[in-house]
Amino acid sequence: QPWPELHLSLGRRMQMADADCALCGLRTVAEMALAGERSRQNGAREDCLDDRSMEGLLMAVLSLTILATERAQGRV
Repeated sequence: QPWPELHLSLGRRMQMADADCALCGLRTVAEMALAGERSRQNGAREDCLDDRSMEGLLMAVLSLTILATERAQGRV
């Protein structure tokens, strides 16, 4: 049983759908951050993301993680 709740209310189903969307976005942004870091390590200097872009990607990862956690725990 992945979730302790057996019968979800409409509001709870919406929270779980929000969490699912946030997790999809989180995976996408995390993959972009990983690709950006790999290009910084292995690519030519002009092809790399700058520090501000990497910081923005990591801030997006953090924000989506917080959102997904809050939705899954039913806090918001």
